[in-house]
Amino acid sequence: GFSFSSKGQNSIHLEAAIDTALKNNLTFKNQELKTIYQKQLIKTAVNIAPANLIGEYGKINSSYADNRLGVTQSINFPTVYNRQKKLLEGEWETSMLNNTLQKAELIKMVKETFFGILYLNEKEKLLLKSDSLYGEFVNKAQLRFSKGESNILEKATAETQRSQIRMQLKQLQQVKQLMLIRFQLLLN
Repeated sequence: GFSFSSKGQNSIHLEAAIDTALKNNLTFKNQELKTIYQKQLIKTAVNIAPANLIGEYGKINSSYADNRLGVTQSINFPTVYNRQKKLLEGEWETSMLNNTLQKAELIKMVKETFFGILYLNEKEKLLLKSDSLYGEFVNKAQLRFSKGESNILEKATAETQRSQIRMQLKQLQQVKQLMLIRFQLLLN
């Protein structure tokens, strides 16, 4: 497995990063909870309305005091309940597919960010090495200029090239910081 470490950070392996993201990422956790909710919702496919009890007392049909009691309850055809269950099962399957898709996307984003940071670390090492080489070049160009062996153009060129390397290094460090922030957000 690959691992990287940044200044002031602990090193982390790719597998550990993926496990942490799957365990802590709030968006993925939300999708998992939706899947559980959809599974529990299947149990509500057969929902029979409660019975209604009706009672009346008084002069209803004649001049004498009457009383009437009644019970009503509505029940749908069994096909209605079967179709409701199939609908809820379909929504649950869709939710499971969304969960699988989101898991794959999260793993992909973690890998992209992880390898992006590794790439930036290696590029930073190269730029630091180039900076030290151009630093030596600047020192030698200044020494040659002070001895009169070269002109100001060589010295200015060396300084310009070193400043370009330093600017690239600064930009790379900013991009690396953004990648580290994105990585932390993915891992929550």
